[in-house]
Order: sequence, then C-alpha cells, then structure tokens
Amino acid sequence: MKDTSIEMILRFTIFLWVLMGTIVTMSTLSPLYLIIVLLLMLNTQLRTTLLKNKGFLASLLLDSCLIAFLCYKFQGFSYIFYYIPIINALFFLNKEGSYIALFNGLLLLFSLREARAEAIVLNMTLIIIIAVLLWQYRGLIEKIKNIEYLYDENRRYSYDVEIAKIRLEEYAQRVEQLTQLKERERISIEIHDTIGHRLTALLMQMEAASQLMAVDFTEGKRIFTSAIAQLRESIDILRATVKNIRPKEFNGIITLQEIINECRTATGLSIIYEIHGIPFKLVPITEMTLCKNLQESITNAIRHGAPRKIMVSLTYTEKEIILSVKDDGKGNSRITKGMGLTAMEERVALLGGYINYNLADGFETISYIPVI
Repeated sequence: MKDTSIEMILRFTIFLWVLMGTIVTMSTLSPLYLIIVLLLMLNTQLRTTLLKNKGFLASLLLDSCLIAFLCYKFQGFSYIFYYIPIINALFFLNKEGSYIALFNGLLLLFSLREARAEAIVLNMTLIIIIAVLLWQYRGLIEKIKNIEYLYDENRRYSYDVEIAKIRLEEYAQRVEQLTQLKERERISIEIHDTIGHRLTALLMQMEAASQLMAVDFTEGKRIFTSAIAQLRESIDILRATVKNIRPKEFNGIITLQEIINECRTATGLSIIYEIHGIPFKLVPITEMTLCKNLQESITNAIRHGAPRKIMVSLTYTEKEIILSVKDDGKGNSRITKGMGLTAMEERVALLGGYINYNLADGFETISYIPVI
C-alpha cells in the first residue's frame, strides 16, 4: 500500500476547512449535517485503511452520494468535500480512478452552477492542479518502488553469489584433498615400483658380490662398486620423490617460474617460458594442478624425449587456463600412458578439465583447466 500520510493530511485539511467555513456562515449547525459529516469521515477513514478493490470503489460512490446530499440540503462550503473522493481516486486507483475523479469533478462543478464564474474557474483550475500533482506523485512512488525492488533483488542475488562462493570454496577444498590423496597414492606406487625394485635388486647384487669376493675378489669388487653407484641413483630418486611429497606454498606464475628455473639449473636444458593473456589470481587447487602437471611434463620430456629445448606456454582466458609443454625430442608414434600421464589427467579431470597430446615434432602436452 502506498504511503498515505500526504493523503491523510489533505483529507483532514479539507474537513477542517469545510467545518470552519460552515461554522462561520451558519448560525447553528444542524444535527443532521454533523451526522452526515461524521459518516463521511468514518467512510473515508475505513476506505483508506481497510477496504480494497470493489469495496474501495463502493466507498467512493458512497462519498459522492453523501456529499451530494450535503450540497443539496445545506449548500455553503459542502461542495469542497468533493475534493476528498477526487484525491482518493487519483491517489489509490489507476484507470478507474480517472473516471471517478472526473465524475466527482463534474458533480462539484454542478453544485457551483449558481456560483460566480470566478469560483467555477478557480475550482476547475484547482482540480487540474491536484490531478497533475497527484499523477506526478504516483509516478515518483512507482519509481521508488521499482528502485526498492531492484535493490532487494540485487541484495538477494548478492546473497546467492556469496552462498555459491562459499560452496565453491568448500568444493575446491574437497577437490584439493582428493588431489592430494591421489598424488600420495601415485607417489607410493612409484616408490614401490622404482625404489622398492631397485633396493631388492641391490640386495641380491650385494649378497652375490660378498660371496664372489671369496672366489674372485676383482669381479666381486666390480659388482660391489656397481651396486654402490646404483644405490646413489636410488637415493637421488628417493630425494626427488620426497621433495614432491613435501607441502609447498603455491603462488601462481612465480611458482611455475621457480620450477622452470630449477629444471634449467639441474639439467642445463633450454626451457622457454611464455605467458599469454592477462594473468589473474587462481584458486590454490588450480595453481597446484598447474605446478604438478608442469613438473610431470618436463620430467617426461627429459626422461623419454632427450630434447634440446622445451617450450612452456601458459595462456589465460576468461573461461579456462591452458598450460602447454612441448619438447623437440624424438617423440613417439603413439601414446603409452603410464602413471605420470594418468595422474595428470586425473588431476585435471577433478577440476572439470582435460588434456590433449600432440605428437608432431616432438611431444606436446596441453592441459585445459576451467576457471573456478
């Protein structure tokens, strides 16, 4: 319901104005006059507080009848009461309000048929001014209501966005935990398949060397020396594996650059790193996936491709992050997915992405990760 404070002030001002004018012009107030005025006041109050739709229209028509009776029976300033249904009709109603206001305006002018021309012109002008002001006021009220509605909708959408953001963060944390579990599982299998097998073979080799030394010391020493070299290699592999297990704070582009610098220093390879698009902050799980896939891609390139140069490209788009690692090594005619490539695909799939491979001119791994 619209704010009725202005309408109420106008209504009681009209009542007060008419009653004061009537008291001044009439020597005594008729009890019937007072009863009709009280009925009119009660009807207008009930209409603006309780009645709606058809009841509101019936109340306006009752106003017109009561005012017409006052004008016929007592004349004087009673015609001013017509402004009350005119104001109410224009204030509260839409299309039908115009017709009711016009009807009461005609009744008002009819009640002034014997008045001076100046009074008729003055009241006609006053009716037009009231109609224009009330229509403007109603337009302003509608605009305010629209603004309030848009504000409420915006607040509701903001609340929904906050809820979605919280849920997305919780989902990202769960995905990160699953990724870590998968990574630990992969590393445990790698330790078993590489370090475990190496240590078992070394144990057998050293046992054979110790027995052979009693018969052929030179050959036993050679086998023992070879076992020591293989043990050093196993220690290096174990250190690299433990380094991958150790938690690390990811920091987007900086972390990727650190990984590339470490590889350059350790291998002496030429690794070219390019960034395309405008970089922006990524969620931790995406940064971790990029770093893990970069490490795995470079490791695979060095292990299987014997490259002279590796090209690393990181592309930012509105919908996805694209990480490309391409080497100029010997390449492969077909892809054999071991634990490394499988783990890369699983990490990216957990984020809703995928990986493509390019076998032309070396080997290229392209990770597509949606922006979260």
